[in-house]
Amino acid sequence: MRLIRSPNCGYWRLEDNPKSGAAQLTSFNTKNLNDTTAAASYSRECYGGSSSTLQCGSMAAASIPYTVNLNATCPFGDDLCLISNTAAFQINATIDSHTLLGINAPEHQRVEYQKVTTCAPCDTLYYYNYGPLANDKYSAYSTNYTYYYNSHGFLDNIGYGVTAIQYNANTNVKGSWDPIPPLRKTDGDISIIFIAFNSIRFVQPTYDPVFHATTPGGNITSEGETTSWWNADYWNSVIGCVDQHSICNPNRSPPGSPDGSGGDGDGDGDSDSDSLCTPLSGSSSLINASTNARYGFTPRQIGAITRIANQALYTNTYIALAGRGDSALRAQETVNSLDQAPLSDTHWTDEITSWFTTGLAHLQRGVLEYAAGPSNVDVGTYIWAPEDPVSRAMCRNQLVRSTLGTVSFSVLGVAVILAVGGFIVLLSFVLESVVGWAQKRWKRGQWRREGWRRDEALQVQRALFEQKGWGRWGEGAEEMAVPVCEGGERFGGLGGEEGGEGLGMGRRGGQPEEVGLMGEGLAKRESRVEVREKGMGMGMGRVGRLRAEAESE
Repeated sequence: MRLIRSPNCGYWRLEDNPKSGAAQLTSFNTKNLNDTTAAASYSRECYGGSSSTLQCGSMAAASIPYTVNLNATCPFGDDLCLISNTAAFQINATIDSHTLLGINAPEHQRVEYQKVTTCAPCDTLYYYNYGPLANDKYSAYSTNYTYYYNSHGFLDNIGYGVTAIQYNANTNVKGSWDPIPPLRKTDGDISIIFIAFNSIRFVQPTYDPVFHATTPGGNITSEGETTSWWNADYWNSVIGCVDQHSICNPNRSPPGSPDGSGGDGDGDGDSDSDSLCTPLSGSSSLINASTNARYGFTPRQIGAITRIANQALYTNTYIALAGRGDSALRAQETVNSLDQAPLSDTHWTDEITSWFTTGLAHLQRGVLEYAAGPSNVDVGTYIWAPEDPVSRAMCRNQLVRSTLGTVSFSVLGVAVILAVGGFIVLLSFVLESVVGWAQKRWKRGQWRREGWRRDEALQVQRALFEQKGWGRWGEGAEEMAVPVCEGGERFGGLGGEEGGEGLGMGRRGGQPEEVGLMGEGLAKRESRVEVREKGMGMGMGRVGRLRAEAESE
């Protein structure tokens, strides 16, 4: 894990310029579609049970864990849910700001973000009238329908069609859809999805409540083999979803809960955390709810909440589908020339899960983009740079797993290597002296020590000089690692220079025998070998005596 920094830290914003309205809309749609497409790709790679691909290693966590409930309560009224009031599909994710989103902070400065999505197939007896649409967000609602379908699409040899509409709760901005009372919610954002089957042929009967196809379509005979297909039982299927959001303070427990339980665990979307959480609501209510003193959020926690709340809207189901058409369907991935491969009886829940994880991936990317710098900054948009100290500090506390050239290492490992290495180096300086002292102290192995010292190259050279009469060598020269003359005396040793005869040595107790070692007076190789043998004999004389003394003891 490492911290990242960027000079482009900040939020992506639309310019406050009425003259660039068209450009703003184009830029907004382009960025949203590009970001959603990237999030869907990330979700497909990293939330599918395998996170080994390269892009899965860029976020603080490869994926965000979630839980599912196949028997949740229908979130809408008037028996609007198609199957039953207890057959809705709910997904719940509790997201730690540090471990899962990478907003670096000590434990007491972290927050938890809860995202709950509840979806159910809707009854089409409303004839696609789930509330009127407006021509634009500034005009009055002018239709008596929500969705219009041309049944000629069944004959046009076209694939799936997907249309999504949203309603955001508790906002002052008028949306393009005014849902009917059974659909309207004050504690969550609503998305309604229309899936048109058009000319899709199912290669076998399908009993999924959304992709229900049991109507025989016909037979094709080719090379004596007959193949049948089935048509969808409806022109369209409708799915309604409620997206709810909450922020929790893990440092506080709910009041009146002695056991610290934060919820009733009945699967109704209430928090089951032991943290104090804001009520489940629409995405626009997160920041206002978090500033309530009841929850005790610190300024640093509110800074993290602001970053999360700016991305909460983009986790909604509508955003995961908007502009993507049939590519938003997992079923489309198994269509070949309008022939739909077999689908499971619960395939619709796979579609909901895909949209939910796309929203989680969008959240991960959006939180990271604040510190790394937003992408797709086009005409009519800009990067709003943080101004307050907490927001500026947020630019320097984003964790990522990608190394990007950074090398991680263990400080303890380096310290151990330096300590052991330094000890070995220091030991090498004193080991010989310590062993020599011990040998003298206990009179063991002295002849081996003396042989070791006498055979050292500088001691052999000193013996040669001393035998020749060159230099004044003190009594301690034999014990020195680097023997030197008394008083720093210097003398020549090369033929033709001072003392120009060259150096030689003779037998102990005999007539000196000159043997040229350097210069013009070099003797034959045999003579050099003889001299070396004599020198060794001289050097080993004392060793022999010490060895004899040691053996006599």
